Amino acid sequence: MEYSFSLDNSSASQVEGYNVFTDVSKAIFEDFHRYISGHNGTLNFAGTLAAFNDVCDFGAKTMRELVKQEEGDGQKLLKKTCEQVEKERDAYRLMARLLQAEEEAANAKDSQLNSRLSLLLVKDAEFRRQRVLFHWVEQVLMTDTQFFKDLCSEYKNFNDVSQKFSEKTAKLVIELLKCGKYTEAKELVSRSGFPSFAPFIIYKDFVNDPELSILDEKHENYKLYKARKQFKDTAKVIVGQKESPLSTSERCLLALLCGEVEPLLSLSDATTHKLFTLLNASLESRLDVEFNEEDPMKTSIPDIDAIFYDVLGNEQLPYYHLYRFITTEDSESAVSYMLEWAQVSKEKNKLKTYCHVLRFFVHLSLLFKQTNSPLKESELHELIRYFIEILNGMDFMEFVPFYASHLPADEGLAVVTDVLFNLGDSASERKIVVRKAAEAGFDAVKLCEQVYDQALQANHRPDADETTAMKIFKMFPFLLYAAKEGTIDRALSEANNLLRMFFDMDRLELGFELFDIVKNTVDCDLEQLVESCYVEGYKKMSPQCEDNFHEFQHYGMYYSALGEYEHWRRESTASAPQMPMPITRSKYEVLSVAEKNAYALERRRYKEKIGRHREQQMHSKQVAIDELKTLLKAETKWLVANFSDGSEKAKERVEELERVRPIYFVKIYKMLIKIQSESEDFEGMIRLAEELGDSDQLHYKAVTKAQLRELNQLLTKHLEYYVTEQMM
Repeated sequence: MEYSFSLDNSSASQVEGYNVFTDVSKAIFEDFHRYISGHNGTLNFAGTLAAFNDVCDFGAKTMRELVKQEEGDGQKLLKKTCEQVEKERDAYRLMARLLQAEEEAANAKDSQLNSRLSLLLVKDAEFRRQRVLFHWVEQVLMTDTQFFKDLCSEYKNFNDVSQKFSEKTAKLVIELLKCGKYTEAKELVSRSGFPSFAPFIIYKDFVNDPELSILDEKHENYKLYKARKQFKDTAKVIVGQKESPLSTSERCLLALLCGEVEPLLSLSDATTHKLFTLLNASLESRLDVEFNEEDPMKTSIPDIDAIFYDVLGNEQLPYYHLYRFITTEDSESAVSYMLEWAQVSKEKNKLKTYCHVLRFFVHLSLLFKQTNSPLKESELHELIRYFIEILNGMDFMEFVPFYASHLPADEGLAVVTDVLFNLGDSASERKIVVRKAAEAGFDAVKLCEQVYDQALQANHRPDADETTAMKIFKMFPFLLYAAKEGTIDRALSEANNLLRMFFDMDRLELGFELFDIVKNTVDCDLEQLVESCYVEGYKKMSPQCEDNFHEFQHYGMYYSALGEYEHWRRESTASAPQMPMPITRSKYEVLSVAEKNAYALERRRYKEKIGRHREQQMHSKQVAIDELKTLLKAETKWLVANFSDGSEKAKERVEELERVRPIYFVKIYKMLIKIQSESEDFEGMIRLAEELGDSDQLHYKAVTKAQLRELNQLLTKHLEYYVTEQMM
């Protein structure tokens, strides 16, 4: 399956943009995979969150740089993806803040609980989470690239000093407070000519600084909360006036400081700014209740769910919905929501467009699982299936095994098996996926054998043909990848099956390819691999494995002889060097001494070349004959099954060897006849005829009567020709 985009990719520049997107995405996927899979070492929950944050941060920065270089749809795709990765980063930051807050509350000592704020943080989990969310919103706004860039520019260039607290000043102070920049806000009002306004900003800092609500009556800040109350009461009256002399920005600033929602909320468009306003009001109200020693149960302070309900109306992307579930620790609802969102995206055929969103969904769900947070396993599995579909579509196959390991065992194994089965023929890619699967907890032996079995099953279908048979051949290397782990016996057995199958297909050349594949895969031949697995591993071969080993050695002997036979054929048909035509005596006599010596040297060199050519022909002939006759001498043991456990497979093997052995034998004899005939070695042919009928060697018993008759007729034909030639 090829990865496709919903955008138009007709131009070369757009294609290049998508390639950049894919490359960057793969780098991000790979970094996440290393951490989530434990490849970089085991991390605790906080460490994993920190690592994820770093990956997102680096990925977002990289994409922002690339956005400047791209144009058109490629630029849009990168920009959208960058925003998604940044929002994902914000989720990990929120989780890290919540984790830290819970740890601080759990580990708080009595000596540290010396203020109203510190006591409230320990006893009120809802307030604690809202405070974390509030500080997180400040961080999000501070990392909003455009918002914070504009804010810094305005703050740096601010020079508005007048008798009135201007609209511009109020707006800038609001933006500074939204980013948690209280010191800068106080400095700004002082620079603008209103230093008396700075203490009001301190009252806003009650939610941050425990020292401002100290319990020690002798402390200088002990009664500061009362001054805070007076300011807030006054500010609320001013903000609530229908016909206020204040500008809109000034009213918004007072509303922020005293914890009022309006008019801030009505003037906020972005979800983050709305969330800030509602959280600010809720936290201020809860502090008021605490400082006034009221019963919080009798107040109507909104909780986190209510706050998010008021801001999520127009949110199309899933992130703020998930921030809500993360903050309320509702992991089960989070996973359900993510699955529903993914299903809708799939129905709209937009699942691939949101590949980074799906990756985030899966990683967030796995983080929930890592911390034993409640969730429905079936929903997690469905999310993983969607994500694996994305990985396959983007050709990120090496990442699949880890995620498949979180599916039910049988399904996970089947998924990785399918990935390997449909993977290309690249040995390096296959080995990477097999290694990743082993690292993810899959049994490499079982996996590799299952991939090969899948090819066998396909070949046994009614519509199977030579193409499916070749698929088996291409799947054979899988039995070598985990040879030392346990597939060596199966590799031997299946290599023999393949070599017999090639004979049936009359594709003996594939046997040579099989031997080459073994060497290219494990850097040695199969016999050496067996020795390294058994002899060097101090393991004893089973009788069945030993018999398979002997059979494979026989094929090795045959293909070695076949190789020498082919070498002889090339040598015998190669053109011999031609001696140059001699010059006439009259021409020779007029040559100088040096020219005569050169002429003699040239002819001597050609004679040597002709001699070497004849020697090579004779040598290649003799080597081929020797190797082929070695097979004939070993015929009583060659391709004979010495082991059978009585199983159907064992019986089938015995029958196949009994069927194939005579055919192999006949081919060997025919090759010998061919060599003797073409080299006109009829004495050698006479010896072949004698050996075929020799009662001691029993070669004739290795073939059927029909095959024996065929060989006799072939020998007779060539010998009759020889006799005729001799008589003429």
